[in-house]
Amino acid sequence: MGNMNFFGQKPILFHSLEYIGRHVTPTELKERPYRKISNNIEVWKTPGHTQHDLSVLVHNVQGYGSMAIVGDLIPTEQFISDNIDAMTAEGAWDTAIKRQNANLIICMADWI
Repeated sequence: MGNMNFFGQKPILFHSLEYIGRHVTPTELKERPYRKISNNIEVWKTPGHTQHDLSVLVHNVQGYGSMAIVGDLIPTEQFISDNIDAMTAEGAWDTAIKRQNANLIICMADWI
């Protein structure tokens, strides 16, 4: 997949599983809505576009506060300002859950 070869034996998080090489381990995301990676980094389950979407929250970023990396959970600025989801036409697993998770991230992050 893509450039996975650049990461060798580093852990790769995919929804509620962690892959290291050919070894797969379930993570606490199976039972909880988020996983704390470090004091300043959390991975949140944010389904909506698909059932397995994840978002990353990075806290205490100097000059920015908390930043969210959300993929297509919040695809455009219009999604926030005008409540318009351009991706609805492309299909979403659940638009209501997507909006709920987007609102959660919007409340937790200073920058998206």
